[in-house]
Amino acid sequence: MKRFFLTFLLILTIPLLSCERQIKKDLNIGIKNKKDLTEIFERYHNVYYQNDIAIREVNNKEDADYSRTNTQVTGIDEDDIVKTDGTYIYMPLNNEIIISKVYPADDMKLVKKLSYDNFYPYSVYVDDNYLVVIGTYYNETDKQSYTKVIVYDKTNYNKPKDIIVIEGYIVTSRKIDDVLLLVSNKTVFFNPKDEDSLKLPELKVNNDRYKIDYPDIHYQSGTIPESFVTIHKFTLSDLKDHKSYTYLGSANQVYVSYNNIYIAQYQYEFHSLQEKINDKNETGIMKISYADHNFGESKNVYVKGYVNNQFSMDEYQNTFRVVTTSGRLWENNNIENNLYLFDENLKLISKIEGIAKGERLQSARFFDNRIYLVTFKQVDPFFVIEVSNPKKPKILGVLKIPGYSTYLHPYDDNHIIGFGFETKTVGDSTVTAGIKLTMFNVIEPQNPKALFNEVITFNESSYVFSEVCYNHRALLFDKDKNIIAFPFVFNNSILKDGYYQHFYRQSYKVYHVNLDSGFKFMTDISHFDGEKGNPNGLEILRGLYIDNILYTVSHKKIQAHDLMTYNKLAELYIDGK
Repeated sequence: MKRFFLTFLLILTIPLLSCERQIKKDLNIGIKNKKDLTEIFERYHNVYYQNDIAIREVNNKEDADYSRTNTQVTGIDEDDIVKTDGTYIYMPLNNEIIISKVYPADDMKLVKKLSYDNFYPYSVYVDDNYLVVIGTYYNETDKQSYTKVIVYDKTNYNKPKDIIVIEGYIVTSRKIDDVLLLVSNKTVFFNPKDEDSLKLPELKVNNDRYKIDYPDIHYQSGTIPESFVTIHKFTLSDLKDHKSYTYLGSANQVYVSYNNIYIAQYQYEFHSLQEKINDKNETGIMKISYADHNFGESKNVYVKGYVNNQFSMDEYQNTFRVVTTSGRLWENNNIENNLYLFDENLKLISKIEGIAKGERLQSARFFDNRIYLVTFKQVDPFFVIEVSNPKKPKILGVLKIPGYSTYLHPYDDNHIIGFGFETKTVGDSTVTAGIKLTMFNVIEPQNPKALFNEVITFNESSYVFSEVCYNHRALLFDKDKNIIAFPFVFNNSILKDGYYQHFYRQSYKVYHVNLDSGFKFMTDISHFDGEKGNPNGLEILRGLYIDNILYTVSHKKIQAHDLMTYNKLAELYIDGK
């Protein structure tokens, strides 16, 4: 933990290198054998430590219209804690997968519990053919944890179709039709006196073992070799058809397009024992093609600053765009934000540096030839940037309003919904004052407007929060149904008779949204009474719809509500109570 904290602290303190440093070839240090690998770690280990740097039912739905997980790229699925295929809801719970038949609502029932030994699933994928379960497996023999992926043919849940075991943990994953992409990380704890500390990562598919060989490992000089990062590509219909790409480094943020994977890893340079750690910080971005049968040659480039999250990266018409924040983060006057555009070879096309000096990037969203940014210091500057000509990006308009948006979601071509926090000034400080939804109007990009605002406030003795502010998967949005909904938490403390009484309510807030009336509150669904009930296991995790029925899902219960009246239609207790 100390190593991680010190490394993160160092990364945040270091100013940045010019983005002009580009590497057009594949990762440039070849590893032929164990000796080459050991030399990399020994060289890094000496400086690293001497400087004290630590781092079955078949789905038989009849064309039911149903919601999918909210993802960054349309058609590229992301794993989540609740999924539906239009008839069933699938959810990991402890060491089980719970499969509940929920459509039609008047016939909801628990149909299957897939139970495991020493395996704890945490997310799933589901389509018409397969259920893919991702989780952590503990091996009693070697006392180590692994990532396990279990693939089921949905016609037979009694026996898995395939089982994948990967050393390390999953950084992120994506599913594109029949293709499953997994990015795994196996941390290296190098010890010069223990040659087993550089044990190469292995992959097990059913009964076959695959070992990453030395020539298969890529390394870029100057990168911290803290982990073996491997990109796995599987074809679900035939897991023998799998490929992998491994490099030494890290994977801090990952963006996936239909052809390429972009991985951002924070960097710092080291030289020798006599020299100090170079205090110039940057992010290395790696582009790896996966569209062909084999992984293509990787390309690399370095940019100033750090990448906030996956939404700060994008690929459009062979142009890669990335937004970064640079500077010492606790010294606001030294902070600035930057936009870089690269061609398909990661050659710099253009850039805008020094955006919103003294303010931190809170959210970014790319829509074709437009980029929207939100930064924050005391007000919420909403930026509209035009990039139809990648050689000449231009800031068209800026809107400043109180608060800030941590997630931006498209409503249509000319309106963006922001999710985040309202703020207020208390003395010399700016503090959050509630959850805020904003409808931004960008019909006139030179003059963006806040068309509507919805603020859920709290006071000194209360607190409100929503997962959607930091996890896009928690959002349910459908423009045609005029619905926008998300999990919500309200905490309140009341002083009564000399004692504080605590009130906790967790619910699922549902709004109707359109361009005429804005955000119209419709209902607040809860699986328990905040004053009387025990919330344990009844906090609503996700909401989804099938046809005109809204389902809310907690670990203990599924409720069905009519999407027109919001009357409760039925409920299913998963634990049988």
